[in-house]
Amino acid sequence: MKITKMNLQSAKQIRVVLNSILKDNEILKQNNINVNVGKCTYDDDIATYKVEVSIIGGKSKKEVLLQRQKDDLEDILGGSDRIQLESKNGKYRLVGYKSRNKKYPYIMQDIVKSGKTYKISHQQMTNLFAK
Repeated sequence: MKITKMNLQSAKQIRVVLNSILKDNEILKQNNINVNVGKCTYDDDIATYKVEVSIIGGKSKKEVLLQRQKDDLEDILGGSDRIQLESKNGKYRLVGYKSRNKKYPYIMQDIVKSGKTYKISHQQMTNLFAK
């Protein structure tokens, strides 16, 4: 099949070809490298693909992000197990911390009343739980 104009079908076909070529590449296999051709943007003449290169057996993006969040949470808690916190309004459990969310990085869960989770700011965290 001859491709004269870039469109969705031709972009998909090219992605399949690129993935198969890179999957069977001996140099990549010898160095335990995995290459995946992903999303594509295109116009009439040009297609641009997102290519992800990873080491086989290495950590995924999600694992790295979870480890970073865990490390940030341990820094905030000072290395202690003070995950369950009590304020004058009730008992809460710190169930998450999102370092990229600058406005509301803490995720708290009400463990007495409703079990709902809430996002709170650093200032709210200080006001509620500082001793």
